[in-house]
Amino acid sequence: MKLCGATFLVFNGFQMVASFSYFIIVFYMYKGSYEAAGTVPALFSIIGAVVTSCFSNSSGYLFWQINLAKKMHSLFQLLSQ
Repeated sequence: MKLCGATFLVFNGFQMVASFSYFIIVFYMYKGSYEAAGTVPALFSIIGAVVTSCFSNSSGYLFWQINLAKKMHSLFQLLSQ
């Protein structure tokens, strides 16, 4: 139950920050001018989605490599006996 609650809070925190990024960009960086902001908020969202996708895909590769290293370590220990 604690894991579910922690996941819920982390995911919702991420979603809140992501939804406010548009307003932060427009009102903080461009002083409320939608015309001056142009396509920057859209590009920020696209880049954020691509980076998130890359990290989520690379974590699977990282776990695969760790598992492979553990197997190789076990194999070397077995061969060295």
